Amino acid sequence: MARRAASANRPARHRYGSFTPRPYASDMSTIAAQAVQMQAAAFSQQVGTAMARQQIDAERSVAQLVAQTASPPAPPGQGQVVDIKV
Repeated sequence: MARRAASANRPARHRYGSFTPRPYASDMSTIAAQAVQMQAAAFSQQVGTAMARQQIDAERSVAQLVAQTASPPAPPGQGQVVDIKV
């Protein structure tokens, strides 16, 4: 019996038939390792962003506290250092 060639409108069947084979266990562990690595990278980025925001908020708080507690400038003629030798 002659084997039919794949026509243009019907794709050739691969050696597994019409289904896609399941990945092997080593492939699954590789995929799982990549997923864990991506999750770890995303978590690390989130922690870094949170720390940067916290640092910025702390610097703003200090700046506000300094601005609130700052005394007005001394009147003219006061607050100057004068060296007098006796």
